[in-house]
Amino acid sequence: MGRDGDRGRSRLSESFPCRAAVWLGLLAVAPLLQPSPASAARDLEAAAATSSTGVSVTATSLATAQTVLSLPAASYAAETYLLEFATPRVSVAPDTTLRFSLWDDGATIDAIYADEVNGSSGYMRISVFARRRLAVAAGSHTFSVRAHIAAGGVANSTVEAGGGGAGDFAPMNLRAVRANPSILEASDVAPAGEACGSIGNPCQVAGTVGATQEGSWTGGLDAETEERLDLVWYGVWASVGLTLVLMVAPRWFSSFRVTHGA
Repeated sequence: MGRDGDRGRSRLSESFPCRAAVWLGLLAVAPLLQPSPASAARDLEAAAATSSTGVSVTATSLATAQTVLSLPAASYAAETYLLEFATPRVSVAPDTTLRFSLWDDGATIDAIYADEVNGSSGYMRISVFARRRLAVAAGSHTFSVRAHIAAGGVANSTVEAGGGGAGDFAPMNLRAVRANPSILEASDVAPAGEACGSIGNPCQVAGTVGATQEGSWTGGLDAETEERLDLVWYGVWASVGLTLVLMVAPRWFSSFRVTHGA
């Protein structure tokens, strides 16, 4: 009976370090398995604006169209973006067409971005959502949405918005988002003259905005990745050290008991 008990304790003492090593190994790589919220949202929204102030539209031509909402000036890469505009309600006068247009730096992109036509004798009230897929040239852009009354209409229509909350309209909003958001870190962009590696990860070469090629530049890692790798490195060493202790300790204690007659 005593021998069986000794064998059981021996098997337990031999298997425990292996199990401990597996769990410690999983803990060591845990920092790499955690998602990065900053990375997930990287470069998705290029610019955004909201307004709680409605606009009474009196302009009667595209040339004099009134600004409804404008994005702040922002730097864009040479790629495709989605320009999205939404407002909770517009009130269109009878027998009137309220026309929205899309602009960039004072130049018309779309003369008819959205068209709200009211052919009835009463006011038409409807919410508006418009989206435009647009190939944008690299550089600074200031996108805006403007509105005017089409020829023959009544200049008494309103784009409505509010501050949200009980009994009030939601704000109107306009934003520019990447249609194909980049997954590259800033450190993945190689300096001019430096070639990408051949590890197989994406890499972007400076001076060719929006262009990518296969390979991985090894010029450095971002701070977040370096911190995670440091944690993994420390975890691996801690796992190795603790595993060795767990493997040696049972034998040392067994030897101690035999030597001292325990």
